[in-house]
Amino acid sequence: MPTLSRLITPLLAAASILAAPCLFTAASCAPRERRTADPFLRDSMTTLSRSVAGARDAIAAARDAALESRASMDTLVASRETGDRGTSTRAHRLLALAQSRLETAQERIRNVRDNRRAFVEDWQRDIRNYSSDALRRQAREELSAADRAADTLLKSLDAAAKSFTPVIDSLRDDSLFLKQRRTIKPDMTPVPRDDPQRAASLQILLARTDAAVAACEEFLETVPRSPTGAAQSTEPSPPQHLIPIFASLTSGD
Repeated sequence: MPTLSRLITPLLAAASILAAPCLFTAASCAPRERRTADPFLRDSMTTLSRSVAGARDAIAAARDAALESRASMDTLVASRETGDRGTSTRAHRLLALAQSRLETAQERIRNVRDNRRAFVEDWQRDIRNYSSDALRRQAREELSAADRAADTLLKSLDAAAKSFTPVIDSLRDDSLFLKQRRTIKPDMTPVPRDDPQRAASLQILLARTDAAVAACEEFLETVPRSPTGAAQSTEPSPPQHLIPIFASLTSGD
């Protein structure tokens, strides 16, 4: 007849196996902590201001890349070398650089638009939580003012991004021209350049990108909790080393 210890031992072993998951994953077996979604923990304005600072820097970088690519492309087009694969390769890289910088700026602008929408939705939720009518009205006025400022900013950024189109198009034309130029005779004259139109498009690009950078700075100055470094001023005009390039590009000579 089996002893009592022989009957109890298997039962204890089975119990220990069943309890093992909770021993090794005590956190999963313990009651879950209940969290309260506190609207004051959200900081959508700081997120928006960070995206504005990113758009500002990206627009300035795209502008500088477009000016440098335009100047370098003019040098390649004026060259009398033909049948040079390296020349067409460099032209393609200049086009790719300008396009890449513009695409980055466009992505940053989309971030601003998305974060503007999130900021408005966040504030609208918070407004509904007010019990004070006076505070609710004040919050609505502040939201309306901030939303108008963001709308003005986005219009300026969109205008700046669109001003790159004719410059990118001219770079693409020259890249294609240099690609096909490898097959023409050395004594053939290059296609005449449309200097007035090119200079005008560069002037428009510079004016609109300067306006967009200034609009970003103005917006960031109105934000009470700008991220560290976000409101630091950047040069609205091209850096010093690009000023001679811009002067030669817009002279129409």
